[in-house]
Amino acid sequence: MHDLLQQILTFFGHGFCHQFTERTLEAGGLYFSVCARCTGIYLGFIVTTIIVVVLAIATRERYGGGGVEDDLDRHLENPENLENLENLENLESTLHPKEQHRRTTHFLAQYAAAMPPVRAVVVGALLIVPMALDGVGSYAHIYETTNLIRFITGYLCGMGMGVIVSGGIVGLLPHITQRRSVINSTGKLVGVLLLSGALGALFYTTYGFMGAAAPFIILVCLWFSVSLIVLLIASTTRLWTVSLKQGPTLTPQQGMTLSLTEEDVVSIEQDTAAKHRRLWQRAALIVGSLLAALVILTLLSLLASALGALFPWFVHP
Repeated sequence: MHDLLQQILTFFGHGFCHQFTERTLEAGGLYFSVCARCTGIYLGFIVTTIIVVVLAIATRERYGGGGVEDDLDRHLENPENLENLENLENLESTLHPKEQHRRTTHFLAQYAAAMPPVRAVVVGALLIVPMALDGVGSYAHIYETTNLIRFITGYLCGMGMGVIVSGGIVGLLPHITQRRSVINSTGKLVGVLLLSGALGALFYTTYGFMGAAAPFIILVCLWFSVSLIVLLIASTTRLWTVSLKQGPTLTPQQGMTLSLTEEDVVSIEQDTAAKHRRLWQRAALIVGSLLAALVILTLLSLLASALGALFPWFVHP
């Protein structure tokens, strides 16, 4: 059983890391799927992303949904408003004028609004530098590093990547429209980094007591990290497709402009399952991203094994 668990851990991490045992953490008699540096990267990325997402949910600004169709669904659920279907302008007028410039019916506007400010991106990029320097110094044999240093620099890199990427995840959350980034102030940014750093330090000091669970926690972090990247790529592609089809439908100067015709409104009224269908689509996108990441992990591991068999001298960094 022990050998089987180690084979699973080794296989799924083989396509992403050299897996040198002397550079890999061990707990419960099992080596982690990736080295200490990669362990820090994936753990730091997931922890930081979770913190930012939780902060976004805790401080969310609800404007009643994620777009025109959600507004129509709620409008049509009220029988008193059905008569407004005869006049599309009446449906537009149900939105308070002061709220018009704060809402968006265009997915890209919501997505862009959650992006981190420039200073957060700069800080995130700077957090990647220590790992790059440590990696270059180690592989160039300029100095001998340790697993602790590898983990710390890798974790800093993961934190930086989380700060940069997490805004895109927040922008995809349904029924949440952020007018500005969650980490829009220096205080919030420092708070996120300090909390993430504390959790990373807690893991490193206690992973030895977690037994076999610790290596699989990191394997899950690796899996989820790849899944989030796949989700971002798929969602961004979908958002751009929607924007190209519908075009911008709201600006602060223009107010609310529905891109739906009266026929569209009637169609939505008749299709009472439209809202549920969108929720299923979002769930399918998440599940699809998880499955796609699993396929990527498998294929890259097989590719790394094939390269190792064909070129015994080949060792990826």
